[in-house]
Amino acid sequence: MATQTLANDKNNPNAIQVDNSYSIFKVFLIGAIVIAVSVVGFNFYQSGQDTSRAELGDRLFQFETNVLTPFLDKKEGASIDTVVAEFNKLFTHEASKAGALSSDSIKVSDILIDNDKADEAAKILKKALESAGDDMAKYFIITRLAVLEQNRGNIDEAIRLNEKLLTQKINFLTEKTYFDLGVLYMKKGNTEKAKSSFNYVIEKSKDETLLKLSRLYLK
Repeated sequence: MATQTLANDKNNPNAIQVDNSYSIFKVFLIGAIVIAVSVVGFNFYQSGQDTSRAELGDRLFQFETNVLTPFLDKKEGASIDTVVAEFNKLFTHEASKAGALSSDSIKVSDILIDNDKADEAAKILKKALESAGDDMAKYFIITRLAVLEQNRGNIDEAIRLNEKLLTQKINFLTEKTYFDLGVLYMKKGNTEKAKSSFNYVIEKSKDETLLKLSRLYLK
């Protein structure tokens, strides 16, 4: 599925549609997921006495091996609906309440989005957010969910999530969050908040793309 870009015509702010950052965010996210998965994996095996977490770790491995990988490899009989159903079953496990599915939820949600299953992806991310066990996990889940809701046209929810990002203890892309809010506020007709957000980007950001687009919006 083709990803929407924020600007089809960078010289025309009105042409800017939904999200400029999906590709930027996704590159950033890949590295973060690698780190997060490593941390989660370390915690899983370090706490070998925790039978519940070890059991969920085994179920995750079985899911990857028997469901997700065959689907990605386009094996006969594998389906995206099975991926959704089997991954959701993992949330019923007691250990999932401690945030053990955070990084896997982001990975699976991206696969679902790429296969036109945005509704299911949103549900999985919301479940993951409810049980996210640390600030890092919360940040990445909220960020991904905000992009998803923005791309789905759920402007009010996207605004709420981006505003929530600004209250998190961890925030790697503050200027990007303000830019997204500026775009969203503009879509809602809230000119003053939009201007304030774009001005923040101009004052704080060193990203030439964000600066150029923010200045275009303020013209």
